[in-house]
Amino acid sequence: MILFLPASRQVATLRLNFCIFEHMKKLVFIFLFCWSISTIAQQSSPIPTDFKNVKTKKHVHIPGTRFYMIPPTDFKTSKISTSLSKRKDFTIDFMELKTVTYIRNLYVRLGFKIQDSAVIKFDKYDGTIYEMGRPDLYKALVLSYGDTSFAATIVTICPLKDSLAYEEVKNSFSHIYYDRAMTPDPFEVSNFKIDLTNSPYKFQSYTSGIFSYTKGGKTIERWPNETEPMLNVYVLNADSGMTARSYAQLGKNSLEQQGLRVIEAIFTPTTLIAGNPACELEVTGLQNLKKIKAYILVMIKGNEMIMALGMSPVDLDVTMKEIRDLCKTINFK
Repeated sequence: MILFLPASRQVATLRLNFCIFEHMKKLVFIFLFCWSISTIAQQSSPIPTDFKNVKTKKHVHIPGTRFYMIPPTDFKTSKISTSLSKRKDFTIDFMELKTVTYIRNLYVRLGFKIQDSAVIKFDKYDGTIYEMGRPDLYKALVLSYGDTSFAATIVTICPLKDSLAYEEVKNSFSHIYYDRAMTPDPFEVSNFKIDLTNSPYKFQSYTSGIFSYTKGGKTIERWPNETEPMLNVYVLNADSGMTARSYAQLGKNSLEQQGLRVIEAIFTPTTLIAGNPACELEVTGLQNLKKIKAYILVMIKGNEMIMALGMSPVDLDVTMKEIRDLCKTINFK
């Protein structure tokens, strides 16, 4: 499903869809300036292919990651995401995934054309870099490297009006430093607190804006799945034009895109939780012919948003109560 959104909603929607689509998808749809992609392409410099992986005093650590970068002009680190941003519609996102092929394929499916690509070597790791464009909308650069255990991935999407800034960002990709040996603290980019004291759920993992909780902290390779309950908490920038209910609706839509056939969706009236606008949504559906229940809680405070999304395929009533009770302990820091 394609969502056409105004510019101010780009980043929150981008991160929300990325998180929910198996932690591995980015959606960006907005209308900006109708410039010709061919004109920009002619002015564009070659994609970077020489990566030194050397850290200098100018490098800045990207909170919650193993990445360092010399920031392009006016780009700042985020308090709630693993990114550098110049504006809401111009960011550089840093991720550690299992594969990057989906990103290239997704962009192509969304209308981006591959304009240039190269096989690269980043330190001892093999990798690829793709430059892509979507006519009259964006330029995109996707860098990925790694081995069979991980794919370090950096993505930027630039509105065509910022062609000069894009060239600086492109050059900055050559100066990325990646410290594979360090252990990042994901809670550097968390804007929430959660009380696990009386819950069977424990923190399990963090991936690019997603804090995952499972029973006993058990590792779950694929989500959503048909055997294990799980709760994901997403930290995102909120858009003033979006309500808690509209974000909950996006969460439901994303689950449907993941293959959930919704049978029933029940919203609670717009309310306040801990003084913040909030919305609850309970969804019943079928995933691969198995009945599944989902619970979505969205809370907004200023320009920050928390979405908690839990799903369970087993012991539906008991497990969903556990998930709801845990979500009610979530609050902004």
